[in-house]
Amino acid sequence: MATIDKFWGGLVLPFLIKAIPAYLSEYGSSEIAGATLSAQLLPLEIVLPLFGVVIAFFVFSKKFFNKTLTLPAFFLSMWVFLPLILTQSYLVGIPVDYNRFMYFLILPVLMFIAVLIEYGSAFFAKPLNSYLTKWQQIPKRLAAALTTKRLYSGFIVLFLLFSFIALPIFMTPDLEVGHTLQNFYQAMTQPGWDAIQWAKTNTASNAVFVADAWYGWWFSGFAQRPTLSAVDPQYLTVNREVDNATFARTLLDTNYVIDNGYLQVHDDGGYIARHNPQILVAQNWTYYTYSFFNFNSETTKIEYQLNGKTQPTIRLSELPVKDMTIQNDETQATITVVRGNTDFNYTLSTTLYRNVRFANVTSTLTSLLSGVIFNRVHINVETTGFQIPHNNKATIALVETGTKSFGQLIFTTPPEEVDLNTIGDSEVVKVIELTYCLGDQPQGEIQILAGAYSASNKPNLYTNPTTINNAFSQIVTDNLVTALQPMEKDQAMSIFDYRFELQTRSVAYVICRLSDPAEAKIVPKFRLDPTFSLVFINKEVAIFRINGDPNQD
Repeated sequence: MATIDKFWGGLVLPFLIKAIPAYLSEYGSSEIAGATLSAQLLPLEIVLPLFGVVIAFFVFSKKFFNKTLTLPAFFLSMWVFLPLILTQSYLVGIPVDYNRFMYFLILPVLMFIAVLIEYGSAFFAKPLNSYLTKWQQIPKRLAAALTTKRLYSGFIVLFLLFSFIALPIFMTPDLEVGHTLQNFYQAMTQPGWDAIQWAKTNTASNAVFVADAWYGWWFSGFAQRPTLSAVDPQYLTVNREVDNATFARTLLDTNYVIDNGYLQVHDDGGYIARHNPQILVAQNWTYYTYSFFNFNSETTKIEYQLNGKTQPTIRLSELPVKDMTIQNDETQATITVVRGNTDFNYTLSTTLYRNVRFANVTSTLTSLLSGVIFNRVHINVETTGFQIPHNNKATIALVETGTKSFGQLIFTTPPEEVDLNTIGDSEVVKVIELTYCLGDQPQGEIQILAGAYSASNKPNLYTNPTTINNAFSQIVTDNLVTALQPMEKDQAMSIFDYRFELQTRSVAYVICRLSDPAEAKIVPKFRLDPTFSLVFINKEVAIFRINGDPNQD
């Protein structure tokens, strides 16, 4: 036995000496830590009862072996104790994904439940048998039949049935909780496997793929192709994983991102009507951003005339894309999307400045024929929040109490009409409807400053509409003057341009799973964009190839 231990020690120790320092040198990403602390904390009401299992193993050891400290009890208790401690490692500055440690708890907890059922059945069976034997009102034949062994077996069955019905760890798939647990462990499907086999047969061995987190794990292993998986940072371990995972998540979500440290702007470009653009809050107390304003091109409508005749009202999303670009320097970045038909062009430019908490959203209409004039433009802005009263044609300011975020639209070009749609009978604004009159001119321009940022997290400020108004009314007024003034703290700007990133990372294919509603919604972004070609599709998976140089149309 000692010889075997020395053999394995000599074999494993050199690997550990090299692996542990390498792992620790890569550990410590602020992005992983921020995401983990925001999303992966395990509630103490779950952790603390499980510490009772650690103690219970020693109690049962005393019961069954007449010793509190035995080797089986020690190993079983450590099997539970170490994963539980690691779920709380964030308290000492080492945030890790607790889910991976919860996997280790399943088997020892099952063993503990088994021991508990066995002990409980024996505990109840013996005294119950003694009581039934002495109970004169029960028939003697029945009392003789209810032996300790049979009562013990009955309690075993009873406790098992209770466990299967009441404990989530035993839930069957036909119950809601059991179905959730079953779906947590993803299984490969035949359509998913067919897509993998197609890629393995029809693509180069070094072709780089982009896929979602779950399918990417299967794909990289079975297709044996380099795969950038869109894994959320709280599920990552080391620094070098963050960059590729962030790229994959962003690519599968949108085309352009500008982040100046105070505000984020996402724009899907012109091929889907969703975020055109979207204004997000960089929240102070959590890693995750919050979408405050969304300009959906599906709801933007243009009224115009051609040679004196009123034309059918056209939605912005119905206009073909003519150009999409992103330009930036050290002080600002601008996303420009040009849509149009044979009559006119509609250019939507979103500019975010360095160290400024407001973005400039500019819509420019330009006639292409001498007989084209513009009447009105209707712009709907999706949002959620309580309004801070002010002159609606000058500005709209809202507070979202759940995330404690403040957002404000400042109308550099005053609208003709402003309508606020609320949720039912509540005061929560859901949609801001803006109508602009362009005066029957052959060109027009609409400018809106859109800003959103984390407000104070003091609960007393959000008690009722009065306290909210008192806290934010002056801020609304001040922003009308200072919106574009730089903040004191200098923040670096980051830019995401999907075509540039595809080329830089030598990506050859993008995979979208049609069975996932969120991913299926993004498929038109690839299907309609000439940068991509659909090369494989079945009922669950679509694979798009990048056409040549992604920077060339």
